[in-house]
Formats: sequence, C-alpha cells, structure tokens
Amino acid sequence: MSDNEDLVGEEDNEDNDEISNDLKENLIKYVKVNDLIRDKQKEIKELRQEKTRFSEVIINFLTKIKEKTINVGNSKISKVESNVKQTLTNDIVKTAIGKCLMEDKLITDKSKIDEFIEKTFKMAETLREIKKNINLRCITKKNI
Repeated sequence: MSDNEDLVGEEDNEDNDEISNDLKENLIKYVKVNDLIRDKQKEIKELRQEKTRFSEVIINFLTKIKEKTINVGNSKISKVESNVKQTLTNDIVKTAIGKCLMEDKLITDKSKIDEFIEKTFKMAETLREIKKNINLRCITKKNI
C-alpha cells in the first residue's frame, strides 16, 4: 500500500494524487505559518522585556516626583496601582474548610478535620472530567 493510500483509503489514484498534493500544500503552509508565529512571539517577548525595563524607570520617576501621570506628545502615561487577590490554591481552600468546620462546631477534632478535608479533595478529584484536546505540534530541526 502506498503513502497516498494510507492517507485516503480506497479512493481512485487520481483522487489520491489530488488529496496528496492538497495535503502537501497544507503541510508546507502550516509549517511556514507556524515558523512565522514562533518568530513573532520571540520578537514580542523581546519587546515586552524592553517595555518592562522602560516601565521601571518611568514608575521610579513618577514616584520620585509624586505624580501619577505624564504627558508624552499626544499620549498620556499613567501609573496605575491595583490590589489583586492571590491565586486560589488548594492550601487556601483547605484552610477555609477547616476554619468553617471549627467555627460552626461541625467537627472540633483537628485530626478529623484534616481527614475530612483530604477525603473531600480526593472526592473532588474523582469528579473532575477529563477533557481531550487534539492539537498539532510542529518541531523544527535546527540547522547544525
């Protein structure tokens, strides 16, 4: 069985050639686009790093002069401060469950609380559905 037959099954040879050529074109275009994306992402990463260096200098300057904004040409750069909650972790959830159980006096024995929390997390893990993702990965051989 030829490679074309592996790709399309029991079709006519003419159809196989068409599909094979179409597939080859798609493969070549896919690799070109993938390479372009990789190059652009690298460029963007470098630009973000450069922007971060500039940001640090500007933030220090604005802090020093006790200002929140500065005008540059027709743009305005503002120093924005915000408070963001940390990521909700398993440890935080476990602590919260333990505190609720103690405060409501549902369970008062620390070892029983720990056992209950572990059992709850194991149950939650078994209830999680597994989602299947199908993607393509392109690995480019580097020139040596």
